[in-house]
Amino acid sequence: MRQIKRAVRSPLHYLAGFLAAAAVLVNWVLVLAGAGLFCLYELNEDRYLRGQAYKDVREFMVGFFIATGGLVCLELYSVLSG
Repeated sequence: MRQIKRAVRSPLHYLAGFLAAAAVLVNWVLVLAGAGLFCLYELNEDRYLRGQAYKDVREFMVGFFIATGGLVCLELYSVLSG
C-alpha cells in the first residue's frame, strides 16, 4: 500500500514543481509563493510525521528545474530567432 501511495504522490510533487516554475508566466511573486508554501508544508509534515520531507522536496525541485529549463530554452529560441 505504501508503494502505491508513493507512486501517486511522486508525480504530484513533480507537477507541483513544474507549475510553481511555470507560474512565472503570470507573475514572479507566484513562483516564490508556490515554492515557499510547498517547502513550509513539507517541513511541517516532516516535523510531525517524520515523513522524510527531503525526498518530496527533491521531487518538487526536479519538476521546478525541468520547467525552468524549458522556459529558458523557449526564451533563448525566441531571442535568437529574431
